[in-house]
Amino acid sequence: MSELILVDNDKTINKLHSDLILSNFKNIQVTSFTNGTELLDYIFSYGRYRNRKFIQPLHILIDLDRRVMNGIDTLHAIQKKDEILFRELRISVLSSHVSLTKEVSIHRLSMINFIEKPLKLDILNNLLEINPN
Repeated sequence: MSELILVDNDKTINKLHSDLILSNFKNIQVTSFTNGTELLDYIFSYGRYRNRKFIQPLHILIDLDRRVMNGIDTLHAIQKKDEILFRELRISVLSSHVSLTKEVSIHRLSMINFIEKPLKLDILNNLLEINPN
């Protein structure tokens, strides 16, 4: 089973996106976090995940605007800690809006995908490059 990670401080959005994924992709497990610190702990086996071996997920969808460690800071932290892993991860930025400053920061991180919220099934199909069940 493949894992898709959602990172958004809005639990309602995480639930909405998780429900969309789980109802259309039976072979995908969704893991949700509400901030970048939780994601970093998960990826690098810190804190409550210290005994867990990180397995690269199918994709990470990360929101830019969060109260605790925003998306760009989170991505920079991953890149700084492990440049090779950062390049191997499939990450898409998910946001309801983006400023020119944030767009430039995303491109500097070599982010290919920017997805406007809410996530839609056709975008998800293209992103995951697989067909729903």
